[in-house]
Amino acid sequence: MQVAYVTGAITADDSILAFKNKSVAIEVAYRLRQYGYAVICIHENLVGTDVLNHQQWLKHDLAILERCDVCIVCDNWYDSKGSIEEIQFCLDNNIKLVRASIKDKLLILADFVFSRPTAI
Repeated sequence: MQVAYVTGAITADDSILAFKNKSVAIEVAYRLRQYGYAVICIHENLVGTDVLNHQQWLKHDLAILERCDVCIVCDNWYDSKGSIEEIQFCLDNNIKLVRASIKDKLLILADFVFSRPTAI
């Protein structure tokens, strides 16, 4: 069984967008499980997020990510400093990257091509 790590934006300036960010990642994780992946989705584990700063969370996330077979990248990745750092980690460590979209309740997986955003 392949282990998949889901990355994508979590926080946002707008609470509705933050809710949408989390919902998209959780929906992707749900669909991946239906395809037979063992899934790690940090968006599902946000209790106590106020106890660690960004760098501490990233260190934890990368420790998990390095044990995964594939990193599934949600469409909103470019809005997330953490996602960009996780993607770069995958590139540096030869972890497969796959882009995920949800369209009409269907999970669409495609090759991921990394192009660094100009600003966050």
